[in-house]
Amino acid sequence: MSLDYELEKLRLECARLRELQERGAAALDHYSTIFDLCPSACLTLDAAGVILEANRAVAEMLGTSTSSLCGHRLEEQVLPEDRARFRVHLRTDALHGSQVCSDFHLVRLDGETIPVMMESVKIDKHGCSSLILTDLQDITVRRRIEKALQDERDFNATVLGTSGALIIALDPEGRILKFNQACEQASGYVAADVIGKHFWDLLLPKEQIDRVREAFTALAGSQLPSRYENHWVTKSGELRLISWANSVLKTEDGHIRAIVGSGLDITDRRRLEAEVLEIAEREQRRIGTDLHDGLGQQLTAMSLMCENLRDDLADLPKFRTQAAALGACLREAIGHTRNLSHGLMLRNLEVAGLRDALESLAATTAAASSIPCEFLCPTEASIEDIQVASHLYHIAQEAINNALKHAAPTKIEIRLDCQDGAAHLSIRDNGRGFAPSSPLGIGLAAMEYRANLMGGTLNVSSHPGEGVTIDCVVFLKQ
Repeated sequence: MSLDYELEKLRLECARLRELQERGAAALDHYSTIFDLCPSACLTLDAAGVILEANRAVAEMLGTSTSSLCGHRLEEQVLPEDRARFRVHLRTDALHGSQVCSDFHLVRLDGETIPVMMESVKIDKHGCSSLILTDLQDITVRRRIEKALQDERDFNATVLGTSGALIIALDPEGRILKFNQACEQASGYVAADVIGKHFWDLLLPKEQIDRVREAFTALAGSQLPSRYENHWVTKSGELRLISWANSVLKTEDGHIRAIVGSGLDITDRRRLEAEVLEIAEREQRRIGTDLHDGLGQQLTAMSLMCENLRDDLADLPKFRTQAAALGACLREAIGHTRNLSHGLMLRNLEVAGLRDALESLAATTAAASSIPCEFLCPTEASIEDIQVASHLYHIAQEAINNALKHAAPTKIEIRLDCQDGAAHLSIRDNGRGFAPSSPLGIGLAAMEYRANLMGGTLNVSSHPGEGVTIDCVVFLKQ
């Protein structure tokens, strides 16, 4: 009875073991199928790097069969100079269960080499590292893309380094990211000195920092101006005038990645332009002097002769009237000649300074046009630089001429204010105005040109029916 019971237990145990064996065989077959058909190139290695299993993807990658791979060391397929990077997967001190990753080149059966990325994990069995599971990825396409990107970076770096334009890249807070060779030559700083620092702390005159930061904030907000001019202070303290064309780089989600400026050092060009303009204005003053001392004197003499002729023709009323009319025309011509010569010579500006010259301009305008023209100067406005004073005077003169010619105003106001190291000239009229989108005429373009020559800015604001306001700000040399 006891023997039969034991036999039944053995029979049941054998049945259970047979079922487990069948399940294990089925699972192993299932694993083998998945392993073989896996699109990833999978291998199992022993601790010495001998291939125990290799799926079809590995065989296709190496141009051989799975059977010819098994039993061989994978290192034999690795390019000799890359084998040190492969051997890190076989190190006995590697943590079990942790992933090891490296890249190297495998040699196909036909001799072609392919770059691969190998990821492996060690499985510990009974305290010994007996199995290495690996995954191989063909990274040929990735390497090709990386090579193309590297070539593009090298090309951009070469262009950036050899470009004659000043190229600077800033982050949204104004810190310098890129600073090319032209920037180094213009500023005297090397890139290592400025990278990571706010550009206004190093490169801007103190009196211009607030204005440039405002322009930078507007640009960072995707607003104009995309073109801008400002001075740089070089490492040696020299002032250089830079003309910038700016653009904003954004990420896919619309955030600002960087602000890139491409600039030209126009200091020498502006100096030459200023010299040319000075020569032209000197010639104007010469012409004004000739008009005053030459033509004006001749017209005055002719006017006196007409008066004498008029007296001599007392007995001939008809001819006496004609002589009187001719004398009146000559006196009017003398007045025009005097005004023209004074305008060309800028005698008030040179003798009394900008403040008195603008006050005289306002009085002359009011007298000649019968339109009230008021001059305001709330601060002590002393501008020693005759060139700056001349440019500001001509801007005011041109603004008034434009207003009288095009705006039909009933009032004009000139305001001059000098404080905090800057001169602020404002000309306002209450005429018909114009739309903000209207193109600038020659007069406004000339005013802007003069403002740029001084290193200043010119802002024009107007709306239809609301008049025109012209503001010019120039920073004075201390």
